[in-house]
Amino acid sequence: MEGLENNTNLEPEKNETNAAPEVNDDKKPAEPTFTQEQVDEIINKRLARERAKFDEQLKNKVSEAERLAKLTEEERRHEELKIQQEQFEQQRKEFEDMKREFERTQLLNETQRQLNEKNLPIDVAEMLLGADADSTKANIDKFEAKWLESLQKAVEDKLNNSSVSPRTPVRDNMGQKHKNTKDMSLEEFINYKKNNQ
Repeated sequence: MEGLENNTNLEPEKNETNAAPEVNDDKKPAEPTFTQEQVDEIINKRLARERAKFDEQLKNKVSEAERLAKLTEEERRHEELKIQQEQFEQQRKEFEDMKREFERTQLLNETQRQLNEKNLPIDVAEMLLGADADSTKANIDKFEAKWLESLQKAVEDKLNNSSVSPRTPVRDNMGQKHKNTKDMSLEEFINYKKNNQ
């Protein structure tokens, strides 16, 4: 009897967790919750797909074995050699793909290193990748030139649009021009500040 009471206490807790998704104050979508039945259904569907795939592969292997058993010894060797060649070509292709990916990764790392040495943003490394190291280097050099040009233009624009210019002559309260504060001695600057306060 006590075991039944514990089971009945567990079921309402399941229903409470599925009642409403929690509202997250960070405005991120709440993660969906699933009932045990939904999880079981998802797992069963996945298992059924995998079983069907396995059964299909098994059928293919059995039919291939039966076909090879019917062949003469020479035909069987020829077929096995053909299968081995196909497997070799597949492995070679996979190796070539892995090699290309490795070389690309190495080139990307080198590109990021060069950008970092030149104090350029490394976020653009992916866009600067070329077909080889030489074309990538050329891309980096072009980018560096454009980057420095843009940076220089931005600094000049900022200085030109600034309301205070370091070359503006100093004026006292009466509007008379004085020497630039950069050209003043310490005593002159102190006297100037005392008189203009």
